[in-house]
Amino acid sequence: MRWLPLMSVLIGLSIAVDRLAAEEAERTVVGGRSVAEPSILRADGVNVRLVVGRLQWDTVRYRKGSQQVARRRAADGSEVSESLSVDVRRGHPRLHYRREANSRSWTLDVDRRGRILIDVVENQPQRRTTIVQPVSGPLAIRHHEDGQTETTTATSWLHWYIAQPERYQEQIEPLLDDLLFPYRLRGLADDAHSLSLTQIMAATDRGDVTVTEAAVAGGAVPDAEGFPFDDRELDRWVKQLGAPRLADRVEAQRFLLSLGLPLLPRLDALDLQRLDVEQRARLEILKRQLTPRGEDCRRRLAALIRDDPDYWVAAGPSLSTGQRERIAARFAASTAATRIVETPPAERRLR
Repeated sequence: MRWLPLMSVLIGLSIAVDRLAAEEAERTVVGGRSVAEPSILRADGVNVRLVVGRLQWDTVRYRKGSQQVARRRAADGSEVSESLSVDVRRGHPRLHYRREANSRSWTLDVDRRGRILIDVVENQPQRRTTIVQPVSGPLAIRHHEDGQTETTTATSWLHWYIAQPERYQEQIEPLLDDLLFPYRLRGLADDAHSLSLTQIMAATDRGDVTVTEAAVAGGAVPDAEGFPFDDRELDRWVKQLGAPRLADRVEAQRFLLSLGLPLLPRLDALDLQRLDVEQRARLEILKRQLTPRGEDCRRRLAALIRDDPDYWVAAGPSLSTGQRERIAARFAASTAATRIVETPPAERRLR
C-alpha cells in the first residue's frame, strides 16, 4: 500500500510529459508539414529556469560542444538561423547563443560566474537593447534608439516586464519563451500580478496594511499580510548586522530571516558599498537562505512582488487610481508611497 502514492506521482508525471510532447507536436506539425521547428535552446544541456524572478542556468547539467542550425521555420513562418556553443574550463561552463530573424539578431551569453547578457539588435528601425543580469544585484537595461540612450535597472524580470510590457513582448519574449519552455514568463508574471493584487486588496479591506513600530520593537514577527515596514526600520536591522556584540548581530540576522521571501527584493536594492565586511557577509548568507530551491510558480512570485514597493511603482501605469491609492496605503511608511500614487507620464518612455 505504501507504494501507491509513489505510483500515483510517477503516473502523473508521465501524463504531464506526454501532454507536453503532444502539444509540441501539434504546434510544429500541421497538415503533415513542419510549420514551427523548435529552437535548439530547448535541447538538453541548456537548462535555464526562473528562480525568484531571475534567470538561472543549471551549470551542473550541461552539454559541452557546439551545435549549428543553418535554418529553421518559426511560428510566424519566418526563417531563423541559430548557433549554440557551450565550453567548459576547470569545471565552469560558458554558453554563447546567437539567433537571427527578420532583420533582428539576439545574442545570449552566460559566463563562467553565471552573469547573463542578452543583446537585441534591430536594423529597421535601428534599435538596440542590452540587458545584463549580474550574479547578484538588479538587472541593468540599456536601450538605444533614434540617437537617444535610456538606462534603467530592474530588480527582476517581472519588474522589467511590468514596466515595459510592449518592449518585452516584442524584443525579449521569443528568446525567453524558448529558454524557459514549457513555461512562459509573461503568463507567470500576469498570474502573480493578479494574485498579489487580490491579496493586497483583501489586506487593505481588513485594515492590515503595515507593521507598527511598537510591534517591531516588541520583537513581533510580521506575517505575510503585514510585512511592509518603514525603510528606516530595515536600515536599522541591517546596521545591527555589523553591531559590536555578537548577540546583536545574531538577533538581527534571525529577525531578517524570519521575514521570508518578500525580503529578497529589499535586500537586492541595498547599496552594499556603504556596508562593512561583516554586514555584507551576513547579507549574502541571508540571500542564500531566503532563495528557495526549484523553479518559480505564481504563488512564489506573488509573494515576491506583493510587498515590494518598487514593483508597484513600476506597475503604476497599469493600475487604476483606486488600486494605486490602496497599494500606497499599504506602503504608507515607505518613501515609495507617493511614487506609487503618481502615474509616470507616457512621454518619459521610449516605445
